[in-house]
Amino acid sequence: MCEGNESWFWRANDMVVAGDMNLVVRVLWVALIVGIGVATMATLWIVTR
Repeated sequence: MCEGNESWFWRANDMVVAGDMNLVVRVLWVALIVGIGVATMATLWIVTR
């Protein structure tokens, strides 16, 4: 387990894996992950083109 600021991330991630989150929170969590992924890909594409 990580300490400090990342602990909320891992706690939420464990909740998603365990299926303990309600639908709204799960959708928001997936949207957050996808958003980070898209932003990362866009940044890499801009930097490397």
